[in-house]
Formats: sequence, C-alpha cells, structure tokens
Amino acid sequence: MFKVIWFWGSSVARTINERLTGRVMNQQEAFIGFAVYGLISSSIGFFTFFIIKGAKYKQTLWTLQSVVFGIFSIGFIYSSGGNGSELLVWVPLVILMSIYNIHSLKFCVSCGKTNVRKRGLSSIKSCSGCGNAL
Repeated sequence: MFKVIWFWGSSVARTINERLTGRVMNQQEAFIGFAVYGLISSSIGFFTFFIIKGAKYKQTLWTLQSVVFGIFSIGFIYSSGGNGSELLVWVPLVILMSIYNIHSLKFCVSCGKTNVRKRGLSSIKSCSGCGNAL
C-alpha cells in the first residue's frame, strides 16, 4: 500500500515509505514503479492526443504530465543510488527537459490539432491543420 505513494516520484514519499516500513526500496521495486508510471503516462497521453478535443484541457494535461515525469525521473535517479553530486547535474537537466517539452507542443483552439515544434527553439506560430494563429 505504501509503495503506491512512491510511484509519483517524490523523495518525500520515499522517506515516508522508509519510516513506515523500516526499509529502503530496492532497484527492482523502483523499476516496477517506473514501469507502472509508464503505463499510467501512456494512457494519459492516449486520451490527451486522441480522445480529448479541448485545446486548453490538452495543454493542461500535457504540462502536468511533463512536470510529473520530471519529478518521477529525479525520484528514480535518487532511489537508484544517485547522490548529491549526481543530483546536482540531473536536476537542472530534467528541469530544462521539462520546460522544452512543455513548449514543444501547442494545441489549436479551433480544430484541436496537436502542433509540434519542427526544429530546435523555433516557436509555433500557426496551426498546421487550419492555419489559425496559436
């Protein structure tokens, strides 16, 4: 039961698990948590890109998913034995990755189409489906 809390990647949840069960999770448990998160994330992505039509709701889900994945990644690195110096490198990289992912997709308000950034840091200015400004 206490393992479910950890799946969201929080180091606080890891501390709670240690205090409640008296042990630290091993790498196999961490991997299972990562796999379960992957399944949950895939189902959220499926609904975001194929089922939901509202652009604002899609953008909210995409932002939430990117942030939660970043938190979960840091939690996974920490639980896999990452120490302070490794986290000092990984935390900024994961933050930059999350910011880039959030801004790499925009959803058209008119047609609901997903617009992907084509190259590097270029901005998405109009919908590739209907041509409306984003």
